[in-house]
Amino acid sequence: MKLNVLVTLMFAVTAFSGCLGYEEEENETGNDQNEALLDEECIEFEGLERCWNVYIPQGINPNYCLNVSCPIVIDIHGFGGTPEMQKAVSGFDDLADEYGFLVVYPRGYENSWNSGWCCGEARDEGLNDVGFLIKMTLEVEQIWNTDPERRYVTGLSN
Repeated sequence: MKLNVLVTLMFAVTAFSGCLGYEEEENETGNDQNEALLDEECIEFEGLERCWNVYIPQGINPNYCLNVSCPIVIDIHGFGGTPEMQKAVSGFDDLADEYGFLVVYPRGYENSWNSGWCCGEARDEGLNDVGFLIKMTLEVEQIWNTDPERRYVTGLSN
């Protein structure tokens, strides 16, 4: 008998919860707390289209970053990897949601980077990947006010 009352009560609460007024809270960043964005951007750099993904964590919007200068982490995939693979293994999205920083996942040329000594098309072509990463950071800066004292680069080996 008690189980039937409990099940009925749970059903009623669940069924009628949608009828109650609900306003989504905004946190201090001025954006919906439950919304994170992944934005892909591309530029032409030294004759090639170069792209990256920017993860904008829950609660961050451009106005917030303009007021407080958001930190940025650039997370680089290894040889043969992709931004999507790096995103899946690094765990930076969860940390960004918790601590309020942007994460940029650049895409290497033919999934490689010019490390100067090893591996892949980017090295074979002599691409200026350092220049690309600098230009990419400046492009991100045009939209998001990142703090130059809190810019970090990490990633896997080439």
